[in-house]
Amino acid sequence: QGRHTTTQAIMLPLGEQGFVIDTPGIREFGLAGISPVALADFYPEMTRISASCQFNDCLHRDEPDCGVKQAVANGRLPAWRHEAYLDILRDLEDRRREVQGY
Repeated sequence: QGRHTTTQAIMLPLGEQGFVIDTPGIREFGLAGISPVALADFYPEMTRISASCQFNDCLHRDEPDCGVKQAVANGRLPAWRHEAYLDILRDLEDRRREVQGY
C-alpha cells in the first residue's frame, strides 16, 4: 500500500531493444561521473561529427561553428537526438551546480 508497491527489483526484457527495470522506492536514475564535455562521447554519431567543431570542448549548444548543430540543420543528425543530448546535458549541469552549492 502507499505510493510504492514494488518489493523487489524486476528486469523485463524488451526484445532486441534492451530492458526495463522496476525497482522499489526509486523514482529516477541519473548519470554520475560524467562531465558535460564528455557526454557527447556517449553519442557515437555526434563524436564523428564533432571533429568539425571549431572548439575541442564544444558542448554543441550555443558555440559558434559547431559541426553538430550544422549537422542537425542540414538533416545529417536527427533533431530529436540532439534534443535528447541537450536534455541530459542540462541535467548534468544542474546536478553539478547543486553539488557545488550555486
